Amino acid sequence: MIKMKYLWFLISFFFVNIMANDLSDYKECVWNITDFIRQAYEKRNVTVGGISRANGLEHIIEIMVDDVNSIYKDFRKINCLIAVPERPNMIFKVPGPYYSNILKKAKHFHDVMLKQMSSKLGIKLYEVRYQIWGTLKTLGDDRRDYVIPALNNIITRILGEPVQNDVAFTLRLCRFMGLYLSTHLPNAYIKKIQIEPIFGTCILRDINKTNRRYGKIGDVWSELSLEDVNVPVQSIEQQLRLGFPQVKHSSVESVNSLEKLNDYYALTATKPWPWHRL
Repeated sequence: MIKMKYLWFLISFFFVNIMANDLSDYKECVWNITDFIRQAYEKRNVTVGGISRANGLEHIIEIMVDDVNSIYKDFRKINCLIAVPERPNMIFKVPGPYYSNILKKAKHFHDVMLKQMSSKLGIKLYEVRYQIWGTLKTLGDDRRDYVIPALNNIITRILGEPVQNDVAFTLRLCRFMGLYLSTHLPNAYIKKIQIEPIFGTCILRDINKTNRRYGKIGDVWSELSLEDVNVPVQSIEQQLRLGFPQVKHSSVESVNSLEKLNDYYALTATKPWPWHRL
């Protein structure tokens, strides 16, 4: 009996250490790439199409959002990497290499993004190791400090583009709006985007199964009524100006509960199980 208890103690100790190491490694990854995002945000006059005018972070986000057929086809992947890094569980069912847990898979996706950002912008990452990283919630808020103004600038700019009536533009704008809403409400992040080609609109569904519809009435892109596509709720321009939703860009969920959730996913293999809520 004593030997059995000692064996269980050793097994528990082993898994707790693995869990702690994987979570620490992921926090380190999030911190370092957020620092890279800061450098990209501060980089001005990136040359695009022979013209030197783009902001580095805005350029990278646009590349990822516009990639609807390859690496960033799945919106959940972009959302985790750009807007809500403290929610790696959202990429649970996203296609990718097999890893023993979700944190390792999310770290892999971050590493791929980092290589792309580095090659596009010519910025070198100076990795910081072995420090107190804080909570994932805090790390996510730090990233959103740079992402929110970048998204605001991008959406404002593309609303002024001349061609706005095709499905491709609707998908593009709605992917940006999905990121924008997720940065403001990370505890109710957008997990699915559905295009309604008949109406030229899209439905954004969050993790709590709440829907928002966006479309164009006349010359104005707006959030529309879910009951009637011809009834505007509020224009996107107004939402950007007012900072809608008007809440602090920090999850209302407690720090401890979020850390426990990610501890759990550190022990969970990336193969989906039927009881997981994504």
